[in-house]
Amino acid sequence: MEKYVFKIIPLAEIADTFPFRVRYRLDRDPRLEASLKVRGILMPLLVSGGSPARMISGHRRFLAARALGLEKAPALELPAGLEDRDLYLAAIL
Repeated sequence: MEKYVFKIIPLAEIADTFPFRVRYRLDRDPRLEASLKVRGILMPLLVSGGSPARMISGHRRFLAARALGLEKAPALELPAGLEDRDLYLAAIL
């Protein structure tokens, strides 16, 4: 696995498309939103580098944070330029 960097990333810098999504549904989750209000995001998002960053894992956390109006989130960022097949493998792992 490629080296990743921990960052606090603005949610506006993450693309709204989710090509590496492995869940069928991304419905709003009131329990997740309530947890984020109290505890914040405990597990970082996984994104690819680049502009905009592409979401690899943490889609529901990303959507819940955005629904709550949060502006930033902790993220592990993989380097830009990785092949899509490698990013998809990272998503399912």
